[in-house]
Amino acid sequence: ADRHYDNGAIGGALSFVVTEALLVVVSLAMIAPFVRRRATVVRAAKVLFASGCMLAAIWPIRSAFIVVPVLVGAAVYAIVTFAIRTARPDERDRVVPLVARINGMVRRRLGRTAPTNPRSEVPDETPLDR
Repeated sequence: ADRHYDNGAIGGALSFVVTEALLVVVSLAMIAPFVRRRATVVRAAKVLFASGCMLAAIWPIRSAFIVVPVLVGAAVYAIVTFAIRTARPDERDRVVPLVARINGMVRRRLGRTAPTNPRSEVPDETPLDR
């Protein structure tokens, strides 16, 4: 990679990815008898699918400023993960309040209030009170 792209870090990153992949395979082979359940395999397949969707979304924009593919990838992964129900109920219960809190912080920072439902507001007086 150093001679081809004039960047030795690419080779270092590739060797790191290969090493980690081998560690995952060996680790799974060692613990497979203890965790081999249908639910585990289904969840792993869902995570791989969400990762593939993220890769498909960021590949065309990989040369953009780093923040763009990172944000797009994170958004796509989160949306797909929740759309295919990868997260367990206890994980969803922890994420939903966090997202609501972040949403509130962003709205306050931007000077906006939370959206209200006009139908839920009770008017002060009705036409019959006049």
